[in-house]
Amino acid sequence: MIRTHKSVVPVDYWPHLGLLLLGCVAVYWHTLDVPMYLDDISSISDNAALHDLSQWQRIWAFSELRFVGYMSLALNYAVHANSVVGYHLVNIAIHLGMGVALYGMLRTLARTPALVGSPLSARMPELALAVALLFVVHPLNTQAVTYIVQRLASLVALFYLLSLWFFVLGRLADGRARRLYWIIAAGFGLLALFTKQNAVTLPAAILLLEYSFFAVNAAARRRLLRGIGWSLLALLIALAALHFSGTLGLEVLDAASRETLRISRIDYLAAQMLVLWRYVGLFFWPAPLLLDYGLLPQWRFSDWQVVLAALAHIAAMGGALFILRRQALTAVGILFFYLAHTVESGFIPIKDLMFEHRSYLPNVGLCLALLLPLSLLRERVLFAVCLALVLVLGAVSWQRNELWRDQVAFFNHAIEHAPNQPRNWVYLSKVYHKNGDNQQALEFLNRELTANEQRNGRLRLDTATYIYWSKLLRATGDTTRAEQIDAYVAGLQTSPQQRQRILLNQGNSYLQAGDYAAAEAAYRQVLAVNPAHENANINLGVVALLQERYGEAIEIFERYPQHPVSQSNLPSARAALEGKLEFEGLSEQVQEKAE
Repeated sequence: MIRTHKSVVPVDYWPHLGLLLLGCVAVYWHTLDVPMYLDDISSISDNAALHDLSQWQRIWAFSELRFVGYMSLALNYAVHANSVVGYHLVNIAIHLGMGVALYGMLRTLARTPALVGSPLSARMPELALAVALLFVVHPLNTQAVTYIVQRLASLVALFYLLSLWFFVLGRLADGRARRLYWIIAAGFGLLALFTKQNAVTLPAAILLLEYSFFAVNAAARRRLLRGIGWSLLALLIALAALHFSGTLGLEVLDAASRETLRISRIDYLAAQMLVLWRYVGLFFWPAPLLLDYGLLPQWRFSDWQVVLAALAHIAAMGGALFILRRQALTAVGILFFYLAHTVESGFIPIKDLMFEHRSYLPNVGLCLALLLPLSLLRERVLFAVCLALVLVLGAVSWQRNELWRDQVAFFNHAIEHAPNQPRNWVYLSKVYHKNGDNQQALEFLNRELTANEQRNGRLRLDTATYIYWSKLLRATGDTTRAEQIDAYVAGLQTSPQQRQRILLNQGNSYLQAGDYAAAEAAYRQVLAVNPAHENANINLGVVALLQERYGEAIEIFERYPQHPVSQSNLPSARAALEGKLEFEGLSEQVQEKAE
């Protein structure tokens, strides 16, 4: 007889883990060549802070609260530079890890005082597999996996879930084993906290598990609630002391807990009452999925739709509390959905009201909520239903990932389903510009410019779009109009970073036009402000190469050996310097990463 308790992983886990691996690979194997999108460029390939691991302090300065997430991207860059395969492999591994952690935690929760010996506990192996498989293949999770930089959403979720799992393991153990499990749980919690800010809800999630699965009698629940009450009181007293001592003013807290001033906290919360139901709707009917839903902050608590949505949320949470003692997993799933959305769908205004990757961790709660209806099915029926769901959801995910592979098709799909969302048109224009079709890119941008003027009564663009518009005009030969836009933007109160982007784009335009002296002057203006600007230095090396200053070009390219322009042109520069070839032009055109 096999004694499974001696194994680190029980023997019956392995076939289930194999199915999770199979489901993950089936849905994501073809995403390894998905190109970088949007924030991938600014956060990874165009982010000099990530390009030298020995200067880890620059990563910390770039984003203290997301240091772990960006460090993982920096490690990828150190190995793969701008080759996307390595990034996607890591993202897929993180997603598979989420499926395994969800499966393992459910198997562990079946041993807690609230569930042990129950019919649900006896069926937990098959139910845990069903729920974990649905999570792994669900289309609503594709953005957090396939969009490289949204690794932060999936990685924080993995650390968060592992911390919860090891807390439960520790709660079921004793002595040294308990301390070890809890140390590991604290370590994962710390990693989560420095991956993304929504990890601040982790202590509340731990208390939710403690109350739901371990505080099984009235006395234990009273003790726990008293402890929570005293802890909250101590926290309020500490915050008050910091405020009145001048150490931490309310204005500092306000600035730290908002991304934009354009939306009030109460109006943002009103909009989120509707957004949260859209997340729920997409979980149960994941179509259409879009990168940018373009929702506007136009809702108020005086709108009847918002009132109804809020009442429905209150009813859902109230119902979860009502069934908490009888159906703990389902109730915890509903409450966890709201808890995990607290940071990004609460009182902290964020300029974009909705993104699919924000639902990645909360989707765990919705998966848990499915346990009740699934547990009502007989074994064979459960198998048939889950197989059908996995196949259908997996096919939708596969198709969504196939769209990610083709940027033109991806944004055309977005425009088809959200034709009035301005950024979808701008994004599509940028794809055509990246592919070298500047005239088509300008046509798509002009559509949005016309619509923008009609919407607002006058043209109202952000500085980045003005910069991109100027670059397109230069690329299509309209230098006069481009200079007019540059002059207008120069009159705005632009940040040093925006000014650098303007100058870099000007230099790139001059370079493409063959005006090497003007291009060099623009790049040197960038370097006068930021001597470490990678693209300005690289493009200066390109200018030196084109002007047959081979030694100078080699010196610059050797400083940036991982940059694709350096890798492509350094051999030619060395050969030309040695007289082994007559240099006639670039083997790879300058990469214009500033948009």
